[in-house]
Amino acid sequence: ALHNPKCAFTPDGKHVVAVVDIEPFIKLETLTGKVTSRIDPRDVVPEDLRKPSIWCNYAIRPDGSEVAMVLDSGNRDAPPKAIKQGILLVDVKTKSTHFLQFKDLATHYVRCCFHPTQRLVAAGYTDEGTEQTRTRNLRVIRWDYGTGESDQRFVGIQWEECLEIGFSPSGDLLILSLEPKWLSDPNLLILDSNTLKVKAAYRIRPGRVYNFRFTPKGDSLFLISSDGHVVQIDWPKLVQHIVGLK
Repeated sequence: ALHNPKCAFTPDGKHVVAVVDIEPFIKLETLTGKVTSRIDPRDVVPEDLRKPSIWCNYAIRPDGSEVAMVLDSGNRDAPPKAIKQGILLVDVKTKSTHFLQFKDLATHYVRCCFHPTQRLVAAGYTDEGTEQTRTRNLRVIRWDYGTGESDQRFVGIQWEECLEIGFSPSGDLLILSLEPKWLSDPNLLILDSNTLKVKAAYRIRPGRVYNFRFTPKGDSLFLISSDGHVVQIDWPKLVQHIVGLK
């Protein structure tokens, strides 16, 4: 089975970068389908981490130059003790790598995304929480892999899982679609991408927001729910409202 396939066009539209599990990353010409480059993960991923089930999520940098691979110890196979959980960043051209290890173990799949212009990766996940409260902690990470600096913020306990994460077209805001613990809790959060503080929270109905995408011009945000509904949001209008919030 194929898990979490990802693909993205390069900015000029001439190539597509595709990633599926632990199969080779490939870059193809859009018009001809000709493969112009290929990376075998076995060249960059440690031998004991090559099982597809360990790598649960991927992100492709907008220009197609880098791929982020998420190691999730909460998946079917337990990871080695040496590297418990984190993000492996791979340069498609040079095959050089960077790794960020998480401070807290996640119980569910970690979601990650690239900043549209800067050398930043963001990730969202829920950890195990405590046996006393039986709640999970939602955490968000901001990783500047250019400098190696990373920030982590605890967001709250009202959510079971982070379903998707992504930057706004300008990169100033970070959007999370979530599975709430209770139906009254918000399932869409918007954070300041620099401070990771929550700027706005919304309850989008009906159903869970499984995924979201911006239009190429960045003027509309489309939300896709679990029951097949598609919601279109006027993004500039929403941002104007968010900027006005303290």
